[in-house]
Parts: sequence; structure tokens; C-alpha cells
Amino acid sequence: SAGDRRGEAGVLVNLGNVYSGQNRQSRAVEVFEQAYTIFRELDEPTGQAAALTNLGDVLAALGEYEAAADRLDAALPLFRAAGHRNGEATVWSNLGLLELRKGAPGQAMHNLRTALRIFQETGHRYGEASARNGIGEALRAQGRHSEAQACHQAALTIAAETGDWDEQRRALAALERLDAPARLA
Repeated sequence: SAGDRRGEAGVLVNLGNVYSGQNRQSRAVEVFEQAYTIFRELDEPTGQAAALTNLGDVLAALGEYEAAADRLDAALPLFRAAGHRNGEATVWSNLGLLELRKGAPGQAMHNLRTALRIFQETGHRYGEASARNGIGEALRAQGRHSEAQACHQAALTIAAETGDWDEQRRALAALERLDAPARLA
């Protein structure tokens, strides 16, 4: 009612994340699409990219891999144009996870290594832990268990340093699947 379209779109992105967290994916898709439309009308590339990235993640969770890849691919140049390196790395990471879901660990590894490189360049430790866990998952899918173990162990160490419980749980679960002991450095 205040006419703040940028604020409205931002709230829609947050609301979409809440719906996604509640496993209400169809509703999340609707609000992310609304947010994207508003950000596009405002010529706001970072907002468009954020909405598209979240939309891609939800579509991937729904098994709509081609649509998810389309949204994520569209987000990349928007983040680049805005100079938002961590956003770009997040998209690369999400594209990697999408390739893992599709059963293409080689392509997943390429995308996740790109994400890892950018996260390391920007000093984004949370992103680095996530990318390392993703690379570990791709390595495990390729049967490269000792390399996967090293990646998950590195992710666990970083996640413990940053207090990122989600990535700690992800690393610990992966190490357990690999039947490897978890150690904090």
C-alpha cells in the first residue's frame, strides 16, 4: 500500500523461502515468480538474479530440472552484471547440485569447483564449506571415496569454525556414509 515495489519484491523473496522451508513448493514458485516480475520491472538485476536463483532451487526440488537450469542460467549474467561474486558462486554451486541430481557428477564437479574458487576469492567461508561438501558428493558419486572424505572433512572443519550447523550435519552424514571418522582440526 506504500508503493514500495522494491520492498514488496524483497518480502516476496523472503516469503518464497519460508514457503520452500515449509515444503510448500508450488506456493514458493508463485511468489518467486512474482518477485522476479517486480524486480524486472524495476530493472533491478541483483533482485532478479536472487529471485531466479531461489526459483531454480525450488524447481529442482520439484524434479523440474530443465526449468531449474534455465532459471539458474539466467541468474548468472545478472549477478555478473551487478558484480555480485558471491551470488554468482551460489548459482554455480546450485548448478553443480542440480547436475548431481541429474546423475552427472563430472559436470557437477566442474560447476562446484568454479563456485569454490569464487567463494575462496571473496573469503565467503559459508559458501566454501557448502561447495566443498558438494564436491565431496560428486567425488563419492564417481567412486573416489578417499578424495570425497578429504573434501567433507575440510567442509566440516570450516563449518565448525563458522558455526554453520547445516553444513556440519551435511559433512558428518557424508563421512558416515563413507564410513570415515570425522575429526575437527
